[in-house]
Amino acid sequence: MASDDNSTAPEKGPLSFTSGADDKLHGTNLGRLESNTLGQTDFITAGDTKRNVKSRHAQMIAIGGSIGTGLFVGSGQVLAAGGPAFLFLAYALTSLLVYGVVTAVMEVGTYLPVSGSSPGKYANAVRASEQDQ
Repeated sequence: MASDDNSTAPEKGPLSFTSGADDKLHGTNLGRLESNTLGQTDFITAGDTKRNVKSRHAQMIAIGGSIGTGLFVGSGQVLAAGGPAFLFLAYALTSLLVYGVVTAVMEVGTYLPVSGSSPGKYANAVRASEQDQ
């Protein structure tokens, strides 16, 4: 792990959090996240992120987060055998599920703008829960 003058957290695994000048960005406690997987160190800063999500981003995140191939392959024959009313009911129920997932993911994504993908958000949540104990 690269040393930093204002480091506050010791290395505890593949991801470690160090606080920096941009800790209070957007009113959240974000800083830099160092990835130490296989000896590689990548600094992920919160300074380059913006709080905007386009409609297509929300749709792709919802699709990726809520449905997989099992929904199509495993339930296709059952939905076809149920008839049109059952098919419409299943579509409405799945749409409700996707709406809930996209709303939750977009709330977290705009409240905690972290560069990169999900591991940055996970590390921030784990660090916060470790401080509570």
